[in-house]
Amino acid sequence: MRVTVVGAGAIGLGTAALLCRDGHAVTLWSPTGRTTDALARSLPLAASGAVAGLFRPHVARGAAEALAGAEAAIVCVPGPGQRATMDALAAHLAPAQVVIVSGQLSLSALWLARQLAARGATATIAAWGTTVVAGRRAGPAEVEVAAVRARLDVATLPAADSARGLATCRALFGDRFEPRADLLAIQLSNLNPPSHMANALANFTRIEKGETWRSYEGITASVGRVIEALDRERLALAAAFGVAVRTFEDHLHLSFGAARATVARMAAEIALGR
Repeated sequence: MRVTVVGAGAIGLGTAALLCRDGHAVTLWSPTGRTTDALARSLPLAASGAVAGLFRPHVARGAAEALAGAEAAIVCVPGPGQRATMDALAAHLAPAQVVIVSGQLSLSALWLARQLAARGATATIAAWGTTVVAGRRAGPAEVEVAAVRARLDVATLPAADSARGLATCRALFGDRFEPRADLLAIQLSNLNPPSHMANALANFTRIEKGETWRSYEGITASVGRVIEALDRERLALAAAFGVAVRTFEDHLHLSFGAARATVARMAAEIALGR
């Protein structure tokens, strides 16, 4: 498929590498333009880990160029950049195109749908509960892909396009998607808040000093207990809305193959495996 990856951080580069490896025609667009300079100078995208190889996605300079001719676009930008990115895409999306939000933050798929409706346009929008890859940038044109997730939740707007949204996700990434009823289920499946907030706050000194450390190495027993407490709040909120979601331990098991245990023990197994 002809597919555009929007965002060139760790997730965007890892997703682009995975798609290139599997034979898709990939365009990469960074909304800020800063993170694709090396690739625009004809350096290959060097991926290592769960996806390995040298790849050459086309680098677009703007939203119009990025979407031109694409069958699907995958939004891989952090939460603070999603609103501006959705606004830029909404001006150029065609009804035949499918937008995948990887993963949905703050109901950003709904925001995109409303922006399209305001200009009398529509598009199929598939929202994921998390990202298909995990990893980190290792250089201006390098990415370390820590894992390709085995299972992801997906919901589609409008609901009538659910079959199309699911089919597009599977055509790009294989049979790893579980359809969910609506965007609320996807939103409450997002594990960034309990995971990254607890880990970052408990390791803030290391971050402030600029120390080199990997995320799962920072999840000690105490940090793990904070994550578990935050996750219980998320599960209770989901239950109040009648939504069934996976636990944080389910996520670590399905994403990384870690044996089920406490969050700290599972994180230690993941860290050792890297």
